[in-house]
Amino acid sequence: MDKFVSEDKMTIKLPIPLGTTVYGFTLKCCDACLFQKTKFNNTYPPSKYGDRCNSKMPCHTRFGRVTAVELTFESMKNILKGWGVRFFETKEEAMAKGEAIANRHANQMKSMGFNLDENNYCIKEENKSSSPIKAYWHGDYDDELKIT
Repeated sequence: MDKFVSEDKMTIKLPIPLGTTVYGFTLKCCDACLFQKTKFNNTYPPSKYGDRCNSKMPCHTRFGRVTAVELTFESMKNILKGWGVRFFETKEEAMAKGEAIANRHANQMKSMGFNLDENNYCIKEENKSSSPIKAYWHGDYDDELKIT
């Protein structure tokens, strides 16, 4: 949000006027933590990443939906924080970005050895052992995942 605040911290330059409807997207998890639990826990140790995933992690491989949100004083912080990342001026931009990120996440999960179906949902595996692959991910949707 700092990129929208003037140097003297007195003025906020909005990318669009207050009252404008903007569009944000959501992603859905592939549920690798349920169906490929050993591999998921080896890749994303609960001690480091917590017991639950979040929408910025690569396991969110499926596009969810686009939602309309009005830019108000109350919603400003959340919208500006995600402007150009999760929130966009048009529904088409939000949909294109959401689908691109979901596809990139699916490719990242596949490159780490997770089995996904044609809808990028996790395929349940029967007691297969998997070698640990450590994933280091720090950041937002546009950051790359570091695999070792």
